Amino acid sequence: SLAYYKFQILSVIFNKIRLLAKLRRKVRNNYHLLYKPKKLIKYLINRRKYKHQTNPEAALLYFPPFKNKTSLANHYIRAAWYLPFDKKFCSSIKFFIKDPNITTISKNDVPDYMHFEQNNQKHLKIQSSFKLKDIFTSKLILVTERKYYLLLKPLELFCAIKILNVTTSDTKTKEYGIYPSIYWNFLLSNTAKQQIINDHKKRFFAITQKHLKKNYKNAFVAGTGPSLEQYKKFEFDKTYSIVCNSIVQNDAMLDHIKPIWVCAGDAVSHTGVSKYAHQFRKDLCKQLKKRNLNFFGTFANSYFLTKHYPDLTEKFIFAEQKSSKPIYDLTTQFILPKLDSTMNIHMLPLAATLSDQIYVLGCDGKSPTKNNEDFWNHAKKAQYHDLVDTGHQCHPTFALHRIKNNTYQRHINDLALTVNKGKKIGKKYLAIFKSNIPIFAISEHYKYKDSDKLAKHKKKVYINALPK
Repeated sequence: SLAYYKFQILSVIFNKIRLLAKLRRKVRNNYHLLYKPKKLIKYLINRRKYKHQTNPEAALLYFPPFKNKTSLANHYIRAAWYLPFDKKFCSSIKFFIKDPNITTISKNDVPDYMHFEQNNQKHLKIQSSFKLKDIFTSKLILVTERKYYLLLKPLELFCAIKILNVTTSDTKTKEYGIYPSIYWNFLLSNTAKQQIINDHKKRFFAITQKHLKKNYKNAFVAGTGPSLEQYKKFEFDKTYSIVCNSIVQNDAMLDHIKPIWVCAGDAVSHTGVSKYAHQFRKDLCKQLKKRNLNFFGTFANSYFLTKHYPDLTEKFIFAEQKSSKPIYDLTTQFILPKLDSTMNIHMLPLAATLSDQIYVLGCDGKSPTKNNEDFWNHAKKAQYHDLVDTGHQCHPTFALHRIKNNTYQRHINDLALTVNKGKKIGKKYLAIFKSNIPIFAISEHYKYKDSDKLAKHKKKVYINALPK
């Protein structure tokens, strides 16, 4: 019961405090810490963290014990996807359930809206016998009920055990954002992360220098809005083309646009555990294998994908999302902005790195007159329309957070910030067709005034022949 766990955990915490006081009297090698309690606690915490980082047997733990097989399957399936096996950093994940007859989760236990990564289960361990010491020998505890999260949170200070709330129905947390970030933010050591960052940075520079030698004058960015359906009106030769999201399903479009980068970063639609996200990744991998194309994303959200697709590791390029301002040259600052949407985070920084002249198509925003589907309208073959609901079923708080956080307005504001700051350093962002996004609707950026006529025009237009 909650009262039992509360009593036991508080007992451990008080015992830790007593031991700290005792240690202050006995420590000799660190005498300078004896009369500085805060520094002493920090010193002990760092020792504990180091122990976990060098101990591959330190397990990840789900708490509290699950009440039934349905609730167990909900998180077991997520762990199988988000937390792939790694001998050094993720070798054991423990689940507890009172029923000793439940020892595994099979395909029959999986809801029809979820994808189950069945080849990633050897480190997932279902046990019926739970002991309190399991908590204190763990390096990370994933809490599936909010009341227990509040109870265990003090352990972060006194035992240096990270506590994360992954309750799928709790509107005060974002399990869909926490889960994909666990590998990068909480499992890898700082040394391992720095080596990985250096590798991705080196490969990004090599790819970029190769492209820049072509000396193209323009970059083209393709969103997924309805105006993207006009892509056949244009030729993209001698243009650095960048696409995103579910465009990867459209072979004809990719053949015509000839992109060099594909970007995506939505925690629900792209790195999530739904059938929608699985279909996106299936198509993404197919395109990466058959084309001269690379995938660009963020470490926190996407790094764990390299564990699932080791044969495509060289095709994945990730960067850390650390800048509070827009980025215009990734070769001088290999970090990404903390802005909203893949357009602002990935696509426009890539385009600005390659060219000063950037054309945009398919960035239409919300229609004032038409149904905006799940969020806004999409081109017909740039969205998995029949699978959208699977994302919301897997992550029931996502839509509520999107409304509460006013995601669309943030997207608009971040685009305006990126474009206006870019203009001051010589960048031009030109929407080919008029957009409902304010910054792309004003005449300064919306240059092609005969877009309605162009849509009916039979002769193809080269992107680099459009008005500057």
